Amino acid sequence: MNEACIQQTMDPLAVAYDTNQVYYINYSGKHCGFMPFNSKNYWVYEDSIFDGNGNFKTVKIDTLRYTKTLQTPDQLIWWETKKDVGLPRKIYASENAIYGLENGSFIVDSFYTKRELYEAEKDTVNFLASFVDIVAFGKIIKTTEALRTEAGSFSNYIMLEKYAPGYRRDRVYFVPGFGVIKYTSEFYKAPGPPSNMKLFIKSTLIGYHTEN
Repeated sequence: MNEACIQQTMDPLAVAYDTNQVYYINYSGKHCGFMPFNSKNYWVYEDSIFDGNGNFKTVKIDTLRYTKTLQTPDQLIWWETKKDVGLPRKIYASENAIYGLENGSFIVDSFYTKRELYEAEKDTVNFLASFVDIVAFGKIIKTTEALRTEAGSFSNYIMLEKYAPGYRRDRVYFVPGFGVIKYTSEFYKAPGPPSNMKLFIKSTLIGYHTEN
C-alpha cells in the first residue's frame, strides 16, 4: 500500500532561524502541495549552455532530485537539491506557495531566511526579489497558454521572472502541483538596454517521475 502524502500548511514567511537550529535529518515521507516532494521523484532536463556572447556552446542532460532533508525548530521539513532550475536549492512548499531556505543576504550570515516565490490566488503579482545581494524586480504571471516540451504539453502554469537591470534576468515556468517545465537565465554582456542581454542557460523538461 502506497503511503499517503502529507500536506505541510505553515506559512513561514519572514521567519529567521539561527544556523544552530537547522539540522539535516533522514526523512522518508512524501509531501504534496504546490510542489510534490519525496526521494523517488525526479525531473529530467535538457540544458542548453551558451557562452558569454550568447552563442550556443553545449547541451547536457541533467536530473533534478531532492535527496536531502532539513528540519527547522517549527518542525517543517525542507528538501535540498544540487541542481538549479530557478527554484531555491533548499525548498519548502505549502498548498499555495514555495519558500526558499538560504543564508540571509540582508541579515547576518549566521541566520537563515525564507523568501516567498509564488502566490497562487492572483493572476499577476509584482514584488521585490534578489539575486543573492543584487536587488531585482519580481513578477508572477498565471497563464492558460500551452507550453510544449518533450515531456508533454502543459497549460495553467506560472511564469516567474526576476529581473535586475544591468545584471541578470531569470524566468521559471512552473506548473503548480508538478514542478518546473522550463527555465532560462540571461546575463548582460555589458551595461545598457535589454538588447545587451545574452542567454546563458535554457533548461527544458524532457522526462519525469512523480509520486503523490
